[in-house]
Amino acid sequence: MDREDIEELIEEIQLFQSEFDYVEVKTVKGGSPQIKDSLSSSNLSKEKDNQVMAPTVEVTASTVEVVTPDIEIRLNEIAKKALLNPRLDIEELEAIILNLCSIKPLGTLELVKLLNRSKKTVLDRIKVLLERQEIVMLFANFPKHPQQKYYVSSQDGEHQ
Repeated sequence: MDREDIEELIEEIQLFQSEFDYVEVKTVKGGSPQIKDSLSSSNLSKEKDNQVMAPTVEVTASTVEVVTPDIEIRLNEIAKKALLNPRLDIEELEAIILNLCSIKPLGTLELVKLLNRSKKTVLDRIKVLLERQEIVMLFANFPKHPQQKYYVSSQDGEHQ
């Protein structure tokens, strides 16, 4: 990560800190962060049990991602059908994975937790979705990257 990347990251974090008393920053070593998406600051916090929840800024090797309570709630709502139905057919499970990965890039273990499925089941579905080019790898050149995540790309190749 060079000085310019660090300055850009600090500016982005300061933007969110100006809106909230507290912003949690999670970092993963390696690479240069890039801002992939920006979210409107008006929708960044949600109240939960009368406490304001601040967004989390997650820094990985190639992205800076702001995870808001809204996003977590949406992910859990989408995954609810899979959680409630352990015998969901493959097509429905794949559709849920696509929907989840269109919200934000997700790793295998995140999908395992959200869907309450085995790692093998999730990896099998990811493999099929990758083969059909319905999802793409965040680290396309490093398929076994420890921070690998999957997302749905739009027509022009950008993250949705």
